[in-house]
Amino acid sequence: MKTMAVYSGWSFQESWMMSLLFLLFRLFLLFLLFRSFLLFLLFLLLMVWFSIAVVVVVVVVVVVVVVVVVVVIVDVVAVVVAAVVAVIVDAVVVVAVVVVAVVVVVVLVVVVAVVVVVAVVAVVVIAVDVVVSQTGGWPTHHAQRLSDCSWPFS
Repeated sequence: MKTMAVYSGWSFQESWMMSLLFLLFRLFLLFLLFRSFLLFLLFLLLMVWFSIAVVVVVVVVVVVVVVVVVVVIVDVVAVVVAAVVAVIVDAVVVVAVVVVAVVVVVVLVVVVAVVVVVAVVAVVVIAVDVVVSQTGGWPTHHAQRLSDCSWPFS
């Protein structure tokens, strides 16, 4: 009909009307085929129900496809977000472990340094005490000079 409408110079409205007339003619032929108005109405009702069923099936299929696509997209986004969060958490844990390790090493170095200083001081004190005890005591001339001083408040 479109070809005939294009080449014969018909307008769109006339071709639409011709299509409608052709549909009515086909329905009239179907009516003659059934020979009974009730059978014809039953056939039309079945056609309408079938059309509704086809529309419902198409809508259900489209909804199922959309839901599956949305679920897949949400799952992919969730996996990507989980991976990014896991990488960030791993990085934070690694940084925290490195910081704790550095702090522990610094504390150990300070403790070792304090222990070394205390040990050196202890060795020096012990050495001085040994030397003083072997030489007969502290020199007394310093003490003597201090006792010779005249104190203004005494």
